[in-house]
Amino acid sequence: MSAYEEAGITTPELCESYARCEEVGQRLSGLLWTATESLPAEVRPHVRALVAHWHTTDDIADEGRLAGREARLAQWCADSLAEVRAGHSEHPLRRALVHTVRSRESDIALLEEFLDATRRDSAAPPAFGTAADLRRYLRSVTGAPSGLTARCWRPAPGKGRS
Repeated sequence: MSAYEEAGITTPELCESYARCEEVGQRLSGLLWTATESLPAEVRPHVRALVAHWHTTDDIADEGRLAGREARLAQWCADSLAEVRAGHSEHPLRRALVHTVRSRESDIALLEEFLDATRRDSAAPPAFGTAADLRRYLRSVTGAPSGLTARCWRPAPGKGRS
C-alpha cells in the first residue's frame, strides 16, 4: 500500500495534488522536508501538504514583484479559505490542503489565523509593544500551523488506533 493510500488519498486528482505539494515543499523547505521522511506513511502526505501551502503563502507574501503583492496575497488567502470551507479546489496545491484540512477535521480557524497574520506581516513589519504582543504574533505564525499539523497525528475520523 502506498503512503497516499495509507493516508486516504485515492483519486488521481488528489494524488497529483499531493505530488505537487511534495515538489513545492521539497524545493522550499530544506531540512524541514528531510524531517518529514521520518513521519508515518499515513501522516506524511498531509503534513507535506500543509508545509507546501505555508511556504507558498510565505513566498507570495515576501517574494516577487512588490507591485501587486498585497493583492496577490489577499487573493491567495481568500481563495484558500473559501475552498477549504467549500470542501473543493481546482488549484493543484490547494486541492491537497482542502483534502487534508477536511479529512483530518482540522480547525479552519487555525488556517485563518495563520493567513491573517501573514497578510498583516507582509503589509508592515510587526511591532511588539509588549511581550503579549510578541506571543500573539508567534501564536499566529507558528502556533496555528503547529495546531494544524498536530491534527494530522490523530487517527483519521472513522479510524481507531491499531
